[in-house]
Amino acid sequence: MDPSLFIQNMQTEKKEIHSLYALKAFCAIAVVLIHTDFYGKTYFIPLTRLAVPLFYMISGYFLFAHGAPSGAKLRRTLLHILGITVLSTLVYLAYNYANSWLFAHEHHRTVSYMRLFFPRDFWPMLLLANPYNGVLWYLTAYMQALLLLWLCVRFRLTDACIRLLPLFFAVTLLLGCYCPFEKLPLYVYRNFFTMAFPFLLLGAWVRRSEATLVRWSRGVLPVLLFVLLAAAEYVLLKAWGHLSYGDCMISTIYGALLFFVLCLSRPAAFRGTFWSYLGRYCSLNIYLYHILMMNFWRHFCTATGFHHPSQLLFPIVLALTILFSLFWAWINTKRAASH
Repeated sequence: MDPSLFIQNMQTEKKEIHSLYALKAFCAIAVVLIHTDFYGKTYFIPLTRLAVPLFYMISGYFLFAHGAPSGAKLRRTLLHILGITVLSTLVYLAYNYANSWLFAHEHHRTVSYMRLFFPRDFWPMLLLANPYNGVLWYLTAYMQALLLLWLCVRFRLTDACIRLLPLFFAVTLLLGCYCPFEKLPLYVYRNFFTMAFPFLLLGAWVRRSEATLVRWSRGVLPVLLFVLLAAAEYVLLKAWGHLSYGDCMISTIYGALLFFVLCLSRPAAFRGTFWSYLGRYCSLNIYLYHILMMNFWRHFCTATGFHHPSQLLFPIVLALTILFSLFWAWINTKRAASH
């Protein structure tokens, strides 16, 4: 498995963008925080929600590195992600099977096996997410967004879709945090149309407008604006009771754009650091398998009777997942050197 979250080398025609490797490390760590517990976790929501949009933006930026991607490039990327999806799905399916067999009572195992292969909301989850582990929705949405992007390139609709980005984001917000109705199922506001495709296009737009955006991002004012917008929106949504209604806020769109461009303006930042290495070689496995590491840790605590404050789950799971990902990267390095 390629450990670099779909884009093998973050290189433009003249330079390698090390700051984006570090940004990927931050995004992977933020995803772990989303699914675990930590002191004051809710106050980090405006930051953690930047993670998935930034991953998609990075992919869109490099897909359009030399103009609109060719059909062959999109097919290669799609097949690469399909292989990752199949492997990670089989890993979680095997874990779910073992977990059901080990911990379900014998007279409940038949029911457990049925739920294993056909969990609740199986068909919509199969089409829009992944029925075997929620974190894998990212891969499904990315593949579907690539298919949609291929149609756009094929029929020369990319420019029109980029111009429609405000409409795409308005739909995303109305289906999620700003939904005027009851909270919708997560596969309605978390899918290829509401997250993957718009942020891929935003990454493509950044690629086209990079020089202008880099000049815009200079100074402290854009960052201060993000802090004020994120704080105000957090207070508003929490008071409204809609903070958990979706993954994307207005400040998410602005913040993802801002921090992405800030990294582009400092391509050599974090060069040669642990964070650059972690983002380049481990971010994919951290994203995909932190849930597995968390479940293993919980089984260990149950078996040994070990207890710890729930707020320490984040650093424990993060450390375990990083060690696992570093080991995997080391194996890949050894295997590549032997060929």
